[in-house]
Amino acid sequence: MRLLTEWPARFPRTTLILAALLTIAAVLSMLRLRPETSIQGLLDESQPAVAAMGRVLDQFPVANELLVLATLPEGAQPDAQPLIAFAEALQRTAATDADGARLIARMRYRAGTQERQYIEKVVVPAGLYYLNDEQFAAVMQRLSPAGMREQIAQNEAALAAPGPAIGALAKAIARDPLRLYEFLLQRLSSLNVPGGGGGGGGGGGATPGSNGAFLSPDNRSLLIRIEGVKPTGDFSFATDITAAVRRLTAAANADGLRIDIAGGYAVASHSATMIRRDSIVGVVSTVVGLAVLFALLYRRPVRLFILAFAPVACGIVWGFGAYALFRDTITPLAAVVGGALGGIGIDYTIHYVIAYFARRQGQANSAAVAIATSRRLLSPMVAACLTSIIGFITIAISPVPVLRDFAMVGTLCLTGSWLAATVVLPALLAWRDNGTSGIVTLRLPVAAMLGGALSNRPRTFIAAASLVLLAAAACLAVGGAAYRSEADLTSLHPRPNPPLDAQRFIATRMQSAAGPIVIYLNAPSADELVRLSHDVQRRLDTPAVRAAGISGVFGLASLVPDPAVVAQRQPMLSEALADRVTADFQTAIAASSFDPAGFAGYRTFLSQLLSPGDAPTAASLVRYPELGQLLLPRDALAGGPIREAVTVLFFREPLDRSETRDAALRAIGPALAGMPGATITGMTPISANVEAAVLRDLPRLIAAALGAIGIYLALQFRSLKLALLAMLPTCLSLLCVLAFMSITDTRLNLVNSVMAPLLLGINVDYGIFVATVWRQSRDRRELEEHFAPLATALLTCCATTFIGFGSMVPASIPAVQSLGLLINVGVTACAAATLLLIWPMMLMVKGEMRSDE
Repeated sequence: MRLLTEWPARFPRTTLILAALLTIAAVLSMLRLRPETSIQGLLDESQPAVAAMGRVLDQFPVANELLVLATLPEGAQPDAQPLIAFAEALQRTAATDADGARLIARMRYRAGTQERQYIEKVVVPAGLYYLNDEQFAAVMQRLSPAGMREQIAQNEAALAAPGPAIGALAKAIARDPLRLYEFLLQRLSSLNVPGGGGGGGGGGGATPGSNGAFLSPDNRSLLIRIEGVKPTGDFSFATDITAAVRRLTAAANADGLRIDIAGGYAVASHSATMIRRDSIVGVVSTVVGLAVLFALLYRRPVRLFILAFAPVACGIVWGFGAYALFRDTITPLAAVVGGALGGIGIDYTIHYVIAYFARRQGQANSAAVAIATSRRLLSPMVAACLTSIIGFITIAISPVPVLRDFAMVGTLCLTGSWLAATVVLPALLAWRDNGTSGIVTLRLPVAAMLGGALSNRPRTFIAAASLVLLAAAACLAVGGAAYRSEADLTSLHPRPNPPLDAQRFIATRMQSAAGPIVIYLNAPSADELVRLSHDVQRRLDTPAVRAAGISGVFGLASLVPDPAVVAQRQPMLSEALADRVTADFQTAIAASSFDPAGFAGYRTFLSQLLSPGDAPTAASLVRYPELGQLLLPRDALAGGPIREAVTVLFFREPLDRSETRDAALRAIGPALAGMPGATITGMTPISANVEAAVLRDLPRLIAAALGAIGIYLALQFRSLKLALLAMLPTCLSLLCVLAFMSITDTRLNLVNSVMAPLLLGINVDYGIFVATVWRQSRDRRELEEHFAPLATALLTCCATTFIGFGSMVPASIPAVQSLGLLINVGVTACAAATLLLIWPMMLMVKGEMRSDE
């Protein structure tokens, strides 16, 4: 203890030199920090959905796309040519541009030649493997002699009927006299991948005459899909490719088209930019706000601000430097908390400076005063710091890494702030204090006036404060429980958010949205992987699932036949069957009015259809990488084993509201329950899981914080009565926060759920100092003498904490805004309860204990 209370004041220069060296080392340590970009680093990777999503983002090319939607100007006639001309110009420009060639791996605005080739060369010849049992039976019936004669007779009757379309009908009959494509098209229609497939955007089918371009149904918009060379989780790369594409689209847009840019890269780039801005704004606004506060409150603010803030700044730097020793990445929430921690940490130095200068008057030896002040404040400052740390530590119980990192940074920075207040500040005062008087004199005697009013009318203040608390309880009872989750899932994204707005616009224009839900598949072998894909697709192809908003499913089952069906069909299909059917067809045609010589090619088609040989497998997709990259990972496309795939779900509308999200998950979850190897993943199910975990764990966090703080205070004061007194203002402030949430309909989310344990740790500081004063006062007169410095420190600390967390209110992320707002409501309520309710009650009790009354 003597090392902390005496050494810094006795050896101030040595202490400050060591502090400066430690600060330099911490800054150097901080330089290695980089933003955490992986989903596993932000969320609980023990959750299957999180681990699966991490694999999808890292390995599947389809997850790494930028979406560009070009739309004709308002009033222009539907015409695909300007849109396609823009896409061609953009592709040419990107290929010759240095940034475009370096950043862009692939650009698509129409179905690729490989997709058409796969259907023509792989799917159609093996078409009978793709049909279900009912369709296969219907085909075989039509290929019987009776079925052929019946269909040919229908063709003859149709040609005999007069009509303007007779020429087109004759050509169709010549191409497919048995109309087998009626059956094949029923199955092959699932191969029309909206927008070229993929996740995160929207799509449109190819329009007749557009040569497979991804056009909207009204031919007024064209979707261009751009794949980057790095994952979307690389924020720096996401920013580079988004900026490059914006520049290239502006250069290629000669017809005044509306350009909307969305997709994973655009969202990541915008989020990184806004988080960086929020972090800078938070720190700067906190520093400026604290400087203005000191200028408004105190007569000599500059020196007081330097004395109060410089040690805190060192302590926060020490905290981040210590964090960098354990981790080389930092999550966005932890990165933006610096300003708020400055508002909390400065409380320690304010209490110290005010107590120091109150004792300094009339004493010449600054070192002796610093030592005496350190001895007096060591115990309450340790208690205040530890209780705040307890609030952060309880957050670390959460399984969500982004909250654990937030708790770790908060714990280290508050520890650093306390250490700086205990070591650096006494050294500064002992070294440079020249005995200046009035440094902590308020411009207005607020504390004196408030103290007089409280002493004269304690019952009035108690009654008024009690009425406010009763009103808060009534509002909470009438408004219902404030313990509700956030319905708007975009509250975790920065606002305004042009990429998300563009995403919604794309989904509306293209009338098909690949939603943020995918099914990650993993199996021991390629055949088992295909079987699993078919099982998934069958379970999802039900009225109940489609009623939940799912408009389509695209996976391996759309492109590769079921191995079980292949095993069943292969014995039925042979060259002998092909020979018999082609002979029966020749006989049926010969007996009709058609010329048999005109159907030689059709007989070849029948022969291939009925003796297809080996069926397509997942390995067939590897030979068509433009198509395979929609569903298979990079290592499989590079020749590795095929053990992973994704199934993409399409939705009629975006899932950015909890109602639509929950409806979809309630349908998908039971449908795929009990399927080993199939994991529902994507940001939507992950956010739902995190939300459920937060709601489940929050009561446990609050109970843990309350229990730990209560036990510590009981040990600290060695008095249950004083421990309860210290916790009373905090409990009253939580009641006010809950009432505020109920009145304003503020919902809980991943970010603001840390509000409760934080308030428990922060607000109890006020009660600790009040309980300490109670213990040190023998009667009401001594209690009243303590009020001015206590109220000055308490009001200043409340204001600084308000400013620190107020720096979160202008943040771009609504969830962060709500955290700052709720903390400020709680801190203000706690300060008010301490001064206007607890203090008058203490005065009344001490008054009864005065010996002279």
